[in-house]
Amino acid sequence: MNGVASSAITSPSRGIVPSLQASWTITPSLLNTFRIGWVRDTGQSNATSPTKAAGILNVTGSQTAAGPVALAIGSGVSSFIDSPIDLDTQRARFQGSWSQYGQLSDDVTKTWGKHEFRFGGQLNKINFTHARADKVLGSITSLVALIDGDQGFLTIPAVNQPATCGASITTNCVPSNQLTNWDRYYASLLGMVDNVAFWQCAMRICSRSRWERSCGT
Repeated sequence: MNGVASSAITSPSRGIVPSLQASWTITPSLLNTFRIGWVRDTGQSNATSPTKAAGILNVTGSQTAAGPVALAIGSGVSSFIDSPIDLDTQRARFQGSWSQYGQLSDDVTKTWGKHEFRFGGQLNKINFTHARADKVLGSITSLVALIDGDQGFLTIPAVNQPATCGASITTNCVPSNQLTNWDRYYASLLGMVDNVAFWQCAMRICSRSRWERSCGT
């Protein structure tokens, strides 16, 4: 962007697994083993939001008092004509997961003649947080101007459409199954806005913390 090549999405991830084990021979027949460990894993998908991209590109007419507005040309349908700014949730959303797993255990082993007895306890702590800046479906939390025809509020009148091909009309016409594309090209070329919308949910965060205890003999 701005003449400098850069990735539209960065996906930093980091993991750490420190652990410690200590064994103590209390007597020749009695052994104590202590363990402590911690696992931390983080992963994010930092996409360039449509609003931020619109500000960087500085598209004429996309600046408003509410901030930059992204333009969805032809509804942003890539099979038709893709938008200059990524708008869909798969390419333009923020998503992150952070998990931590802590473990504390202590085991005792007792040898008695030809028999061996083991007992101890273990304590686990599990934390998991997931955050995303979308509602899975639709656009994300950015102002998006839909430039399209006959998809919502904007209707292209018949007088602005070519004739529909048929038995008596075979030239200078458009097949009936291509009228929608004609309306989309027409609205896209003239910059006709159907509506401006955005999701009101700024961030969804799911978090869970759980303690687990287990003991055995």
